[in-house]
Amino acid sequence: MVRGAWSRYVRRFNAGALGDRTDLNEFLFGSERANLAEVKPILEDFQSGECFYCHRALKDEKAHVDHFIPWSRYPVDLGHNFVLAHATCNGKKSDRLASAEHLEAWVDYQNRNSKSLATEFDRSGILNDFTSSLRIVDWAYSWDCLIKHSIPNDPY
Repeated sequence: MVRGAWSRYVRRFNAGALGDRTDLNEFLFGSERANLAEVKPILEDFQSGECFYCHRALKDEKAHVDHFIPWSRYPVDLGHNFVLAHATCNGKKSDRLASAEHLEAWVDYQNRNSKSLATEFDRSGILNDFTSSLRIVDWAYSWDCLIKHSIPNDPY
């Protein structure tokens, strides 16, 4: 009951920032991780069989569906947040935000492909909302910058 009341309160005062399609309950409280196997073929096509991070062919190593904004920061499986990466590249990124270089690449990738990705995600029944994904990326990177600049001698 409290979660429902909180969700309604947040929705009412943040409607412009959240958009219409955002599942606010999932946004606030997370969701269970899903099997992302059906996402792989879609991403392989759009990424031309290359790792999002190192751009090498994915044939040489097992490919992972990576949450560009890590699950630890945004625990929702939202299609536009997925990229395909080598297991080692995904492991190196782990639960951290990708570098500014990769953020720029993600923005370019989404600018070129967001509508076509949405079509494929819809066809496969994969939850997606490009506008929400942009807002989440903006929030995560803005928050990260705020933290880095507010803590003196921050090691990262």
